Amino acid sequence: MFWNLSIKGYLYDKNHAFFPLLPFLISSIRSFISIFSPTIAEPLTLIICIFIGNCVFVLSVLVFYKLSLIVLEIESYAYRATVLYIFNPAAVYFTVVYNESYFALFSLLGMYLCHTSKDFTRIIWGSLCFAMATSCRSNGAYLLLFCAWSTLKLMFTPLKLSNFLKGIITGLTCLTIVASTFFAFTIYIGYTLYCKNTEQIPEWCNAKLPNMYSFIQEKYWQVGFLKTWISNERVFRSAMWFSIPYNLLAVISVIQVLRKYSLQMIIPYVVYFVFLVLTVALIANAEINTRVCASAPVVYWVYGRWQVETDEKTSNRGIKEYIKKYIYVVYVTIYFIAEILLVPTFIGWI
Repeated sequence: MFWNLSIKGYLYDKNHAFFPLLPFLISSIRSFISIFSPTIAEPLTLIICIFIGNCVFVLSVLVFYKLSLIVLEIESYAYRATVLYIFNPAAVYFTVVYNESYFALFSLLGMYLCHTSKDFTRIIWGSLCFAMATSCRSNGAYLLLFCAWSTLKLMFTPLKLSNFLKGIITGLTCLTIVASTFFAFTIYIGYTLYCKNTEQIPEWCNAKLPNMYSFIQEKYWQVGFLKTWISNERVFRSAMWFSIPYNLLAVISVIQVLRKYSLQMIIPYVVYFVFLVLTVALIANAEINTRVCASAPVVYWVYGRWQVETDEKTSNRGIKEYIKKYIYVVYVTIYFIAEILLVPTFIGWI
C-alpha cells in the first residue's frame, strides 16, 4: 500500500488510513534516483528503502536498549528485554517497506529524550520525535503523554513561578507540534481534497468537525467499540482470535511491572501501554494489534526480567519458573509459524 501511494498518491478517501511519512520518503528517493538513472529507479528505490528500513530498525534497537538500561537499571534485564524486542511478533513489518520501524524509532527516541530531560528544551525535541511518529501512525498522538509527564515533573521540582510558566509554554508547544501533525492529515488535507468538491461531497464533510480519518476507519476497517468482536467479516474475526493471547500477556505484564518497579519511573509507559491495549482490544481493527503495541517497552521489560531471574535461580526451579521464562518465547514462536502458514491465505492474522 505505501509503495502504491508513493507512485499514485492519495486518490481515494480510504487511502488516508495510511499516514504520509513513508510514501513521501519513497517518492523522494525515487525522484532523486530518476535524475541520474531513470531506467533502474524503481528496483533501486525498493532496495534502498528496504536497506533504510532495516537500518532504522537497528537504530530503534539501540535506543530501546539505552532507554531500558536507564529505566531498569540492570544491564542483564535491559539486554534480555532488547532481545525480545528484536524478535517481537511484528518483526516482519520492521524489515520490509513498511512504516513500523520508523514509528518505533521516533517513539522510542522521544521517550528517551523525555525520560532523560533535565530542561524543557529536551522535552520539545521529544515532541518533534512524537510528531514524526504521528506522521507514521495515528496512535502517535498518545505519545503526548510522555511530554506531559516530563513537563509536570520539571514544573514542580522545585515549584517556582518561572518553572511553572516554562512548563505551561512547553506543554502548549508540544501539544501544538504533535496535534498539528495529526489534524493536518486527518482533517485539513481531507477537507481540502474532498469537501470542496461540489459535485460529490462525502457524507463525513457534513459533520461539525469533518474528520475523514475516523469515517474511513469505521467504514472500511470496522473501527468502533467492539465492532471487530461482532463483525461478520472472516478476516476481522480470525484476527481477533489471534489477538487474544497477546492481550492476556499484556495484562500480565502491566500487573507485574506495577508490582516490581517504582511508579515514578514507569507510570507513563504503563499508561501508554494500557491505552494501546484497550484501543486495539476494544476499538481498533484486530489485525493491527501486535503492530500497534510493538514499540511499547513494558511487555519486553517484564518477560525479559523473568527470563533473567529464572536463569539466576540455581535451585528449586519449579514448573512456574519455566512457564514464566518461556511463555512469551512460546507465544512468539507459535505466532511466527502461524504467520508463515497464513500469509498466502486470506485468513486474517496480525
